[in-house]
Amino acid sequence: MTTTTTTSSDFSPIISQKSSISSEQSMPIMNLEAKELITKSVVVYLDRAEVKRKISFQRPEQIQLPVKMMIRINNVSPMISRESIRVDGQSGVIILDVDYVEVPQFCNDEGSENLSFLELETTDLEGNCATLNDQIDVLQKRLDVLDGVAKQIGKNALVSTDAQQRRCGVQASQQDQQQINGCIETSGGSQQSKTAGETRRELRQKGKELAELKERLAKSEWELNKQRGKMEYDKNKRSINLLVEILSNEEDSIDSIEGHCELLLVYQVFSCTWRPSYSLRASSSGE
Repeated sequence: MTTTTTTSSDFSPIISQKSSISSEQSMPIMNLEAKELITKSVVVYLDRAEVKRKISFQRPEQIQLPVKMMIRINNVSPMISRESIRVDGQSGVIILDVDYVEVPQFCNDEGSENLSFLELETTDLEGNCATLNDQIDVLQKRLDVLDGVAKQIGKNALVSTDAQQRRCGVQASQQDQQQINGCIETSGGSQQSKTAGETRRELRQKGKELAELKERLAKSEWELNKQRGKMEYDKNKRSINLLVEILSNEEDSIDSIEGHCELLLVYQVFSCTWRPSYSLRASSSGE
C-alpha cells in the first residue's frame, strides 16, 4: 500500500512521494474527516448501499489560482468497496486523480490472515465466474449457428415435392452439412465441430458449474464482509486522496458562489440492510 505523511494543519506540503497521487514536488493539502462530510443520499440494495457525500470548501485566498491541491479524507470505513469510489467535480474544481490508501499495522493476528485469505479466494472466484461466462457465450453463439444451419437445411429439403428431388435434396443437405462441419473443424479445430446436441449438453454443464461458482462466490463475499465488519475498529489507517486543480473564478465554467468549491464523493459500502420506520397517522372529519 502507498503511504503519505501529513501534518496536523489543514494545509501542509506533501512529504512522501511514494504514492502516484502525490508525485508533485510540493502542493497544498487539505485534511478532512470522513464522518464530517455531508451525506446527500443513500441508496440501499440487497447486500450493499451507495452513499453520496458532499465535499464543500472555500478557495484558498493566500495561494495564486489555478493551483493543484491534495484533499485527503481520513478515517474512511473499511466496509467501502474500493472499486466503487468515484468523485465528480461540481464547481470550481477539476479532478486529476483518486487514490485509496490503506496503511496496515504489521501484526500477524488471525483476523488479518483470514481477511487476506478471503480476499484472495473472492478474487479467484470472480475470475473463474468471468471465464465461465465467456465460455457460455461462445457455446451459445456456436449453438445459434448450428441451429440456423439446421433450419436452413430443413427449408431446402422441403422445397421439392418430387420424391427423387427430395432424396437429392437430402443428399445435398448431408453434403452441405459435411462441408460446414469440415469448415468449422478446419477453422477452429476438433472442438468447434461439435454437433448441436453435444453443444447443448456442454452448455447445460457449464451453466450448472457457473451456478455453483456463483453460490460459492456469494458465500465468500458474505464471509469477507462479515470479517471486514469485525475489523471495523482495527488500527489500520484508511484514507481517500484526491488530487485536484482549484480553478479561479474566471476559469470556472460552472456558475457558482464566489470562492466556493464543491465535490461529490460516491462509493458503496458492504453489509447494509434497510430498516424501514413508518409513522402512520389517520384523521377523520365529522362528515
